[in-house]
Amino acid sequence: MIASTAYALRFARWHLTLRAMGSHVRPGINFVVYLSGLALTTSPGKLGETVRSAFLLPMGVPVSRSLGAFLADRLADVLGVCLLGAVAGFLVRGSLNLVGIALGAVLTGSFICCGLVRRPRLFARAMAFAGRWGFTPGRVAVEAVGHWACIWTLPRAAAFTLIAAVAYGIQALVFASLCAALSVALPPAVALEIFVNATLFGAASMVPGGLG
Repeated sequence: MIASTAYALRFARWHLTLRAMGSHVRPGINFVVYLSGLALTTSPGKLGETVRSAFLLPMGVPVSRSLGAFLADRLADVLGVCLLGAVAGFLVRGSLNLVGIALGAVLTGSFICCGLVRRPRLFARAMAFAGRWGFTPGRVAVEAVGHWACIWTLPRAAAFTLIAAVAYGIQALVFASLCAALSVALPPAVALEIFVNATLFGAASMVPGGLG
């Protein structure tokens, strides 16, 4: 039950992301669509969650827009977990760790990418290149990045990252409580750091289900 709260928070972020992109799907329907994506979360890199695009298309949400929301979703998750890792590093050792450095690098890189995508001439060239051979998936991918860049402002990035940090923080607390129940003596900050490292390594490994 407690872990389910984390998914409720992540759904709220997903719903707000689509609204920010101009797609107003009824919350109840959108929640069912969101859950359908979670059914395929065991796919490598959680790419199976993009099945939501197929369900949102009949509701007037273009595939490129829902994919842009997925990109914002995944990026916010990475930033949120890195934020938790940075906090854990300070609590355990009182210094900035590699995860904290990664947080700054990913956040800075995302805004550099946004700046490039928002250049009309560069975006037009990317669209022309993607569609040169009638490569429709390429055009959809470029449009998806464009939708993401339009909403990826500092206030939204901060809000989405904080939501992710709280959601994954809840899961980390569940992990810490399970360790305690199994008589594994771990300080909460150490349990948090272990959870963050395992989550990041599991995502980077692309092993289905996060088994990495």
